[in-house]
Amino acid sequence: MSSGTVCGQTPILDLAAGVRKHLAAKGYKERNLIRLQKIWNHFARYADNCHFTIEIGAAFLRDAYGIEWAEFPPPMKRHQRRSVSAIRYLRDYELNGEICLHRPMKQPYFWPSQFLGAAQSFLRYMDENGYSRDYVRGTTREVHKFLEYLSDCGVQSCKIITISNVMDFIRDQYGHFAVSTLKTTVGKLRTFLKYLYLDELTDHDLASLIPPVRNFRLAQLPVVWKPEDLQLLLTAINRETSNGKRDYAIFMLAIYLGLRIGDILHLQFKNIDWEKSTIQISQVKTDELLSLPMPAELGWALIDYIRDGRPETDSPFIFVRHCAPFQAFCSNNNFHYQMRKYAALAGITPPSSKLYGLHSIRHTFATNLLKEGTSLSLISEFLGHNGVSATPVYLKVDDEHLRICALDPDIEVEHE
Repeated sequence: MSSGTVCGQTPILDLAAGVRKHLAAKGYKERNLIRLQKIWNHFARYADNCHFTIEIGAAFLRDAYGIEWAEFPPPMKRHQRRSVSAIRYLRDYELNGEICLHRPMKQPYFWPSQFLGAAQSFLRYMDENGYSRDYVRGTTREVHKFLEYLSDCGVQSCKIITISNVMDFIRDQYGHFAVSTLKTTVGKLRTFLKYLYLDELTDHDLASLIPPVRNFRLAQLPVVWKPEDLQLLLTAINRETSNGKRDYAIFMLAIYLGLRIGDILHLQFKNIDWEKSTIQISQVKTDELLSLPMPAELGWALIDYIRDGRPETDSPFIFVRHCAPFQAFCSNNNFHYQMRKYAALAGITPPSSKLYGLHSIRHTFATNLLKEGTSLSLISEFLGHNGVSATPVYLKVDDEHLRICALDPDIEVEHE
C-alpha cells in the first residue's frame, strides 16, 4: 500500500460501520462481515478508536499479525489476507467514499528506465495493430522479463543489445520449457526484436538471428476423452447448488461446442440470440467472429443457471464468481481445478496424467466430429480456426479412417 499518510477525519469504528454497510450492499455474506468486524474491533482497541491513518493501520498489522503492509503483499495465510483487506477497506473508504473491490492480482510492470520509451512504444504498436488481448498480455510478460534481464546484465540501451544477450536469456529463462511452449514464447520475443529493428531502435535484425525452434506440431497426439467418461464428468456435478449449475453450463459449452475456456468465461448476454438459438462471440485468442448453433440441452443448462443459480449482479458476463462482489472470472482462469475435482468425483481416469485441462475437451469435440465424417473445413469453422492448417492434427486419432488407408505389407507395390 501507499506509504504516504492518510489523515483520517473519522474514528475507526465509525469508518468501519460505513465500510460494512458498503460491503453489504455489494453482496458480501453476513459471516464474512462478522469476521471483518472482529478485526476492526481489535484495531479500534489497539488504537483507542482514534482517527484512521495509514501509519496506524500498518503498525497494527505489524504488531498484531506480524505482517508488513504492502500494496501487493506476498502469499499469506487466509486470516492474514483478511486482516490486510480489512485495513485496506478502511483506507479506500476514507480516501474515496467507496472500495475498489476488483483489484489487479499482480503488481503492474515497472520497466527499467533505459528501456521505458521502447517498451511503451512497443505496447502502443501492438494495440494499434490489432494484436489479440491474450497475445498482448503474454508478449508483455516475456518482454518485461527480457528487459529486466538485460538491465541486470548492465545493458543500458536497445542499440547495444546483441544476439549473445538474446540467446543467453533464452537459455537461462526457457531452458526447462517444453519444445512447443519454447517455440511460442520465443515467437513473442521475436515480435519485440523485429519491432525494435523496424523502428530503428537497433541496428541489427536480431529476430532473424535467433535459430528456429524445431517443433513438429503433428508429432504428438491430442488428448481425447472417451464419450462415456465425459458423461460421467457431467453426472458428477451437483446441479442442486448454484456453483454446480454454473459449472455444468460451462462444461456443456465445452463439450457441445468445443469452445475455449477463455471464450466461455467471456460469454456475455449479448452474445446469445435466444430466438435463433445461436451463440456469436469474438474469440479472445484471435479476435475472429464465431457463430455457432446452440443445442436445446445446452440452452436449458444456461437458462437453469441464469434463472436459478446466478447471483444478482450487474455484470454483463454470464458466468461470475459466486463470492462478493460477484464479478467475472479473471482472464487467466483455466478451470483446471474444477476439471480435476469432477474427474475425481466421477472416479474416472483422465486420458493423460498431465494434459487434461478443459482444452482437452475441445480436442475431443473436434475428434468426434471427424469420426462422424465431418470435413476438415467444417471442423475448422466450428473451432474458429483461421484455416484448416491447425485441424489435421485430429486425423491421427481417427483410427477407423486411418485403418482404411493402411497398406497390406504382403502386397507388392509397383513404382513407376
